[in-house]
Amino acid sequence: MLQRSKSVAVALAALLGCASEGPSSSASTAATTSTSGLLLVTARTLDDRPPVRGANPFDIEVVRVDDGTALENLELTVTPWMPAMGHGTSTRPIVSDAGAGHYLAESVHLFMPGLWELRISLSGPLEDDAAPRFQVR
Repeated sequence: MLQRSKSVAVALAALLGCASEGPSSSASTAATTSTSGLLLVTARTLDDRPPVRGANPFDIEVVRVDDGTALENLELTVTPWMPAMGHGTSTRPIVSDAGAGHYLAESVHLFMPGLWELRISLSGPLEDDAAPRFQVR
């Protein structure tokens, strides 16, 4: 059990160090802790390429920070948001449960270059939110 906890801690530190605060222009994955600090929310493009202007699909994974347990049966609402411009998009992404703590967000429209957040609201057995960030060229 101690070995698994160490492995989870190392993996979480690597993910958080890579993408939560300052995503690089080539990042296809962004991870951040939720507002409560209890969850790690990781968003990644399906093709392992950085998101592009236009519609992008994302795999969103939700796990507990303390033990890496995947959280299932959540309802996610994803709102693309551009903090520097103070606006989002007029198109609401479609989110479906892909199982084992993964959720598929389709039609995530990022229509201009710059820093975007995927503002994710989680509801169901728990309520929380997170906002992984991506740079779009």
